[in-house]
Amino acid sequence: MRTLYKTISIEKLKKVYLELVKMQLQIDHNGGPEENGALFEEYLMLREKMLKRFGLPDKEGFAKILYVDNQPTELEIDDRVKVLHGVAADYLLSAAKSECQILKEAQDNRESPFEVLPELGIATHSYTIFIYIHILLSKRDTVENILAELKKANNSKTLNALGKFEQGNVKKPEQLIKKLKQEEIKYIDDFIKTFPKNE
Repeated sequence: MRTLYKTISIEKLKKVYLELVKMQLQIDHNGGPEENGALFEEYLMLREKMLKRFGLPDKEGFAKILYVDNQPTELEIDDRVKVLHGVAADYLLSAAKSECQILKEAQDNRESPFEVLPELGIATHSYTIFIYIHILLSKRDTVENILAELKKANNSKTLNALGKFEQGNVKKPEQLIKKLKQEEIKYIDDFIKTFPKNE
């Protein structure tokens, strides 16, 4: 059984949910996430915080429960909160699986990285998604080795360095590659091959 979620007043949950809805609708009506980068980041952090209050990871399936097409009524807000409570109860009372078991099932069922990585507390970053799709789903390494690499890379310093390759703004790529290899980032060579070189 999983850890029970934090007890919090319904009124406080409704207030946080309304704030989340306001952000989401503002983003949707003003060009989407691409046009509202800072607000979208704030939205994602608040969404994660809201789901955590229910003891849920920030997975696509759970996040969809929070999504709206227009401003909800008081009754619709009550219904959403009740749905979240029900989903959280089912999730928290389900048998906990080991991290390796979660990855193995994801590999066998070819699940989305956006569902699985948050379940493991792993950031959905270009490098972790690369590992998931190109290493895990392709069965190029053991589940145990892949899990170890995901955990090793799951820190902002390493992910920011890896993100520079995706953005194409690495002035001295050889030095950065050497540094990441010293940190034992295992799939760095395969990862950087997926991006065009900065001329």
